[in-house]
Amino acid sequence: MAARPPHVIISFDMETDVGNWWTTYEGAIQGTPRILGILSRRAIPATFVFTADTAQAHDGAVFWTMRDFAAAWARGEIWALG
Repeated sequence: MAARPPHVIISFDMETDVGNWWTTYEGAIQGTPRILGILSRRAIPATFVFTADTAQAHDGAVFWTMRDFAAAWARGEIWALG
């Protein structure tokens, strides 16, 4: 029997830097485009979970994520949700 590749789920929690301990969003601001670039180049699907505070404070990061999701969907790289 041939070995099957494992199923891997990649998820990013988008919140303040270092969770509840800090009030800055440098990871969301500077990290999101870099993460999306890596995922896009490798056609790797991932989930981004934004806290309401992060989404309201930095809607650009939400926009970048949704834009890249829509592009991947259009290319047929995302075939199922759930």
